[in-house]
Amino acid sequence: MNKLNRLLFLGTIALILSIPSPKVVWANNDRSIQTIEQEAAKLYQQNRYLEAINLLETAIKQYRQQGDIVSSAIAIRNLALIYQKLGEWARAKTALTKAEEIIATIDSELEKSQLLAQILEVRGQIELSLGQAQNALETWKEATFLYEQQDNITGFTQAKIYQAYALQALGLYSQSLKTLTEVKERLENKPDTAIKARALLNIGNVLSKTGKYVESATILNSGLAIAQKLPEKTIIADILLNLGNNARLKSEPEQALELYQQAINISSGSDILRGKLARLDVLVSLSAIEAATREAEEIEQLLAQLPLQQTTIQGKVSLARHLLELETKPSKIARILVSAIKQAKNLGIKRTEADALAGL
Repeated sequence: MNKLNRLLFLGTIALILSIPSPKVVWANNDRSIQTIEQEAAKLYQQNRYLEAINLLETAIKQYRQQGDIVSSAIAIRNLALIYQKLGEWARAKTALTKAEEIIATIDSELEKSQLLAQILEVRGQIELSLGQAQNALETWKEATFLYEQQDNITGFTQAKIYQAYALQALGLYSQSLKTLTEVKERLENKPDTAIKARALLNIGNVLSKTGKYVESATILNSGLAIAQKLPEKTIIADILLNLGNNARLKSEPEQALELYQQAINISSGSDILRGKLARLDVLVSLSAIEAATREAEEIEQLLAQLPLQQTTIQGKVSLARHLLELETKPSKIARILVSAIKQAKNLGIKRTEADALAGL
């Protein structure tokens, strides 16, 4: 597998993992409940998801008792967002359906539109995580339309960026670049924000995949400067990974290893997977067997701790391919692939299931 093909395979994993989750939002009503939701948002940002769920369930119960259906819908949407992070797809979908049912009873058309757009953001995340890129694209198009009607520039821009992710997942890089260029032009004279940095990240990513490495590096470094100024650690890590990919494609493996490690150092949870898989790929290509074997063992341990989703399963397939190159025992490789096949089948992710079957 050549360098570009390796990166495109790893890019499928990186793409989904790098998508920013919609923000947890809350309503400015009863102060005691608002405090509970703010604490839940803080726990969510710290990856303390189970504790956040308990607080949100308490808030939802209190909103229902007060008859505050708008705040109840927002809290349920936030609950779905956390379930999505945990890979609890059935619960996430159920929560979103419940929120949509509540929204249908709201009289204000503006409030309906605002809440539905936020729900669609999360629904698109779930669909893409389950390998349903076309569905995610349509969902985010609907969210974009609603945000445009509301004259919500921030929401509109974020939804456009989400569309670009879906287009990349579908392999439609020229359309993705066109979408992102439109976003960049809208943000040209706006203050530096996380959305602006992420737009530049995605433009650089697409340019790299289309062979425009110098132009890509320039755009990525512009985004990095903004992200470091804010600072936005997740975006910084994403940009470092893409700069690492650029370095690899320019035959600078040592530079790539350093950039990947920098990204890992400021990442947490499932975000670490991208950097470690990328490092493993470089080490294998350099025939650094001892270092590659250590990296592979760490990845296997990490995968066992991550929630069940498309990226986790694809990570197993990628790990198995590298273990094959490291001449690992066939029985171990088969065990990893069989696990990936079962999980992909359970989630209905046929493409990932096919990738795993091809490795057996």
